[in-house]
Amino acid sequence: FLGFESVRNHWQASVLPAIQRWYRYAALVGDRASLVVSQHVPTVASMILKLAAGSAKLSGALNVDALLDAAHNLDFISNLREEDALNYADPGHLTMVNHSMAVLRVHEVQRWANSIIYRKLIQYGAPKAHVLKASPIMQKH
Repeated sequence: FLGFESVRNHWQASVLPAIQRWYRYAALVGDRASLVVSQHVPTVASMILKLAAGSAKLSGALNVDALLDAAHNLDFISNLREEDALNYADPGHLTMVNHSMAVLRVHEVQRWANSIIYRKLIQYGAPKAHVLKASPIMQKH
């Protein structure tokens, strides 16, 4: 029979890191979806920054341009795979790297915005709102 301590140790050693990794990937998927909708990296960066601040009272003090610059300057991350880059956001790595999850998320959004996959998705995917307004089908309704 497993005791409480062994279950807790197993949870902390294997289950919790897997859940944290899943959370980081879920955040990246949400950021990419936000970029597809807004098609504007600064808008997505602003959303990430506001979520990271955790309070609407701080929104006036937030500097999106500084976050975009910090994310753009992550040269050491640029050559890593997404999985490896997101692992730098692991709390154990934060003390070594000195970058927050918000900066890494914005960096990944910037990188994805410049990817062929994103450009093809935007080019061949659903049209933007101004295209829908000009569509004869939308004018009938």
